[in-house]
Amino acid sequence: MLRGLCGLACASTALPLAAELTAGNPTDSAGPLETIVVSAAREPLPVERVGSAISVIDRDTLARRQLVSLGEMLRSLPGIAVSRAGGLGAQSQLRVRGAEANHVLVLLDGVPVNDPGQNDEFNIAHLFNHQLDQVEFLRGPQSSLWGSDALAGVISINTRRPEAGHALSAFVEGGSDNYTHAGANVSVADERGYVRFSARSLGTDGHNIARVGSEDDGYQNDSASLRAGWQVTDALALTTSWHYIDSVTDFDSVDFATGLPTDRDNESDTEQLYGSLTASLDLLDGRWRQQLSIDLTEHDNVNHIENAFAAAGFERSSTRSEVLRLRYQSHLDVRPAHTLSFAAEHESQEFAQRGVVSFFGDPNRDESLDAESLAFEYRGNLSEAVFVQASVRHDMNDDFDDATTWRANGAWWLSSAARLRVGIGTGVKNPTFSDRFGFFTNFVGNPDLKPERSASWEVGYDQQLGRDLNVSLTYFRAELKDEINGFVFLPAAGAYTAVNGSGESERQGVELSAQWSPVAQLKVSGTYSWIDATQEEAGRDVDEIRRPRNTGSLEIAWQPTHRWSASVRADHNGAQDDLFFPPVPPFQERVELDDFTLLSLTGEVALTDWLTLHARVENALDENYEEIFGFATPGRTFVLGMRVATNRK
Repeated sequence: MLRGLCGLACASTALPLAAELTAGNPTDSAGPLETIVVSAAREPLPVERVGSAISVIDRDTLARRQLVSLGEMLRSLPGIAVSRAGGLGAQSQLRVRGAEANHVLVLLDGVPVNDPGQNDEFNIAHLFNHQLDQVEFLRGPQSSLWGSDALAGVISINTRRPEAGHALSAFVEGGSDNYTHAGANVSVADERGYVRFSARSLGTDGHNIARVGSEDDGYQNDSASLRAGWQVTDALALTTSWHYIDSVTDFDSVDFATGLPTDRDNESDTEQLYGSLTASLDLLDGRWRQQLSIDLTEHDNVNHIENAFAAAGFERSSTRSEVLRLRYQSHLDVRPAHTLSFAAEHESQEFAQRGVVSFFGDPNRDESLDAESLAFEYRGNLSEAVFVQASVRHDMNDDFDDATTWRANGAWWLSSAARLRVGIGTGVKNPTFSDRFGFFTNFVGNPDLKPERSASWEVGYDQQLGRDLNVSLTYFRAELKDEINGFVFLPAAGAYTAVNGSGESERQGVELSAQWSPVAQLKVSGTYSWIDATQEEAGRDVDEIRRPRNTGSLEIAWQPTHRWSASVRADHNGAQDDLFFPPVPPFQERVELDDFTLLSLTGEVALTDWLTLHARVENALDENYEEIFGFATPGRTFVLGMRVATNRK
């Protein structure tokens, strides 16, 4: 897509918000420190003109940290909490600013990839750090730009566009728990077009995710991607992007006798396909830019659950979702510093669920949902130092009331090194298929649910102190009405259901980022977030589950020469509440998960211009921790690897 064609001129290091500060005139879009982001508006935008809080992880940082799991990479960003039910491949949830896991939209090369069959969440466990160019994390309600799933924020993941010439690269690495990972990439590009194909395969025996027992829970992931573009004429361009992921994850079931995970030979097979085709047309000497896109996402999730009473020894359940999206958008520069954008979208969702009929009902369903939307956006420079952005969107739903959302934000450069940011807006999140129709276990759907609605505001300040230190601070407040509570127990049915809460959920927080580079070879960066997220329950406010109040990250990166580098990073996750479902009354208990700190070490050395060796240690202190009650996480792991790359102009 056109948004995916816009790269990064020069991005941040481990502390993304610091990249929003430029040493020169903030209106100078050709400056050497300019960063282009694709998620903060309906078309790519220089980051210094964005009034929302946004973090960017660039290609160099992705490579230096070496982390395979993109979810683990996101831990270091302010305002985000990660919950992983085990090791590599285990279900991973992301919560932004204390909101729900299905309140954040994930874009992959501009394509929304949230899974309607998995409660509208995107399981980021299956997407890895391979051939990625940059990752953007846009915080605050973005429904007026991107629709229902963007109530709390957007994570935009962009793969690399090939450079001129032809290139071939490959890597292989291995480590603890019989871990192996290998991949290759080939690309060709010239001034009229490009094509890139990459493939990779990962496997590990894993570890035991239950508190007791000895059965390891392994993981296998094979994926491939294709990205291509053709400049048909000076005005017309065609681009396409496709990603395919096939994964198998071992997991354990919850024991009805204890309410805790216990060893089982369960397996989850997942296939994911994401694709887009975009035609871009520039008219009026580039002042009028148009795109027509067709997006397709498919998710197939099949669970094989051990059951001695079943004829085959296991029960099979599955969900399948398909989303087809047609999008048109137009951008017109009415004046050199003022742009109007219009977008029209049609989205069609198909959902199928298959499982064993039980006491709790028949889970076998085929459902569909259609929606249309219209969106308008204004972006302008009120002066050389003041940038504003306003958007409004109207969603027309078949199954829910129509919804209108809006957002306004601005950035005011007080000087060449200081910026004030403000933003205010609303968001909406439609009930999911699972909320409305139930799923396999003891959960009964509620077809009468209403969409969740939010309102939020934020204020931020960015300061560059000399040439060495950048600091960024943001404060936000948000309110959520009609929050969907999916843990309401029905004694008569012996099952749970989802209902809209009658009170308001309140969220507020502080996000702090800093980056210091006393010498060119050394970079020190850190983030800290304090988030207070509560919901009204029985007439009193209680903490939302799996939302730690305190999170933080600190990284020291050292590169004495262009040939070798090393880094150490610590990610801290504060104490948080979770829910435990015992087999006896009260059937639901609130428990506290201890805080933990994960220490990671990385290093690499370039033996030649085409051969690089690398090594890393994850959870170097062998921390014993849980992010979901009862689910054990990996201990200390070691990885060694090598990369080869050739590039010919």
